[in-house]
Amino acid sequence: MTLFGSLLATFLTIVVEIFIALCLNYRKKEILAGVILVNLITHPAFCFFLYTNSLVGIFSLNNFWIIFLEIIITLVEFGLLFFAFRGDWQKWFILSFLMNLGSFLLGKLIF
Repeated sequence: MTLFGSLLATFLTIVVEIFIALCLNYRKKEILAGVILVNLITHPAFCFFLYTNSLVGIFSLNNFWIIFLEIIITLVEFGLLFFAFRGDWQKWFILSFLMNLGSFLLGKLIF
């Protein structure tokens, strides 16, 4: 993936995940900023991993590995959101799951 492609994917991921958070009635600026920051941590790391794998060829990227990586990202984002905002862990897990499902499905459609 090119640098432009990575930046576009990061931007679209943030837009989709903010949209989903808003649809789920998360409207506090702190939470929306947290969603953005979490994605600025996890998505570039994901793109870097994909880029490095394309150079080195650690394993063949198929749907299994992409879904496996998405599960890891969902758990990391859940942990970061829960750590930042505390409260009911189930609420943060559901938010993280739905945001990542939405961005995953959009990514499958576009890329």
